[in-house]
Order: sequence, then structure tokens, then C-alpha cells
Amino acid sequence: VPPMKLGQTCFSPCEWKNVVDECRVSSITQKADGSFKIRITNFRYRSVYEITPDKIGKSVFLTKEEAENALAKMKGGAE
Repeated sequence: VPPMKLGQTCFSPCEWKNVVDECRVSSITQKADGSFKIRITNFRYRSVYEITPDKIGKSVFLTKEEAENALAKMKGGAE
């Protein structure tokens, strides 16, 4: 079972821009070994990048609040 759904909204904190970007899952590919490759599209910057499920909760978050908290930690802030 894929860890995310096609079209699902996710959030990516960007420390150097000091923003949390809203992204969408644009494709999910299951590799021969059973692992997943997830393609994320950032519409603000028209960029596409791929992640593996282990990045969920580290560099890509399921809620904006989680991404904002991660951004604050990156900047040496609270939480």
C-alpha cells in the first residue's frame, strides 16, 4: 500500500526562503523491490522532485502545522 495517495496535498518547509510550500503528489511508482518512489509537485515554483517514503515526516509533511514546526526547528526556534 502506498504511503500517500495520488493528488494528496503535502507540505515542504524551505529554510532559506522561510516558507512552507504546499505541494501535491503527482505520481507514485512501485519499484521491483516493492518500495515506492513518490513524485511531488510544488506549484508555486513549478518544480517537481521525487522522495522515498522515509522522507515523510522529515522533509515532506502531511500537515502544514508539522511543516511549520519543522521550519521553526531548522531556524533554531521553538519545539
